[in-house]
Amino acid sequence: MQINELLVGDPAPALEIECFLKGKPIQRFERGSVYVIEFWATWCAPCKASIPHLSSLQQHYPEVCILGIAVGWKDADIVEVFVREQGDAISYRIALDRAGNPGERYSRSRLVWCEAAYQQGVPSAFIVDRDGRIAWMGHPQEIDHALSAIVNGDWDLEQEAEAHRRWLTDSRVREARRMEATVSRLLAEDRRADAIAVYHEAFGAYPVLEASYGLAYFKLLLAQTGDAAMNYAHRLVNEIYPESFPALLYVAERLLEKTVLPERDGLARESADLALLALLKLESVLSTEANTDMKVQMRISCAISEALLTLGNIAEARVRMIAVQELSAKLGEAPVQRVEELLSRISANAGALPMECDGNICIPAADRKIGL
Repeated sequence: MQINELLVGDPAPALEIECFLKGKPIQRFERGSVYVIEFWATWCAPCKASIPHLSSLQQHYPEVCILGIAVGWKDADIVEVFVREQGDAISYRIALDRAGNPGERYSRSRLVWCEAAYQQGVPSAFIVDRDGRIAWMGHPQEIDHALSAIVNGDWDLEQEAEAHRRWLTDSRVREARRMEATVSRLLAEDRRADAIAVYHEAFGAYPVLEASYGLAYFKLLLAQTGDAAMNYAHRLVNEIYPESFPALLYVAERLLEKTVLPERDGLARESADLALLALLKLESVLSTEANTDMKVQMRISCAISEALLTLGNIAEARVRMIAVQELSAKLGEAPVQRVEELLSRISANAGALPMECDGNICIPAADRKIGL
């Protein structure tokens, strides 16, 4: 199905609804009324987290019609039960999006609203103004200012439309979507090398895309032989994502996977070296945050221990894993399988640990340092 681009300032497309599950059905956008159209799914945690906010907005703006359209559903009964169990927690209208045509990936309204507007994830929200035009689009948790201004007549739609089009151009959103479509088609045809070439060419032509798609490119490179993945990993760690928590952790953990069955001599050590650099950068980034999740700390320490083991630094790896055990005990959780595996590897290499003897007892020097 051919869809037209949907931008701020454009007329709102018609809604294609399977059925309404809550509230009075609406057939069309009435001139003089403001609407909030939110696309959500029962399996989406951020969508569920937005429910109280949208309900609060509905209570604050009773004259605004807020409609949550459920997408990505396979069984309507599941959505209906979810809405019923929410009860008064949902104080706005809820409907099911109409199923897409055979062979189409998305349901009907999601296709002509979200996909046409480059809003690929859920939740996604739109405000339709009193003239039936798209006045704003984005995440429902960020809707407050725009909704207030639109309701009060203070929204400069022409200025917002111009800003939206400028953002699309500067961010190369259209080019990104074309690239995604081409890569998806090539991978479906098992043309991995061609997909890699598409990423490479796109990054050269539009450098702004690399921060968003570098990890996807790296993932494809990892499946190739040769040094391309390792060379690109250096760029990711040192230039593209030097302070990005999820990106550094992803790159480090993938590098550590390459230490298990290295393709060439020296690759395991090089991979572990770079993984360790990424993980230490990550620790530095997180050290400035007040409330770092202890489970995240454990995951990072496990990865650092694995890198240290590969590099032959068994003593430091042991110290790290003892710290993980202590964190696990503090959380009242049993050690995860990876912790036990790493401890077994450390024990298997215990002969390589520097030892300190006291009388007739010898213990690893690392244990002496931490007071065991």
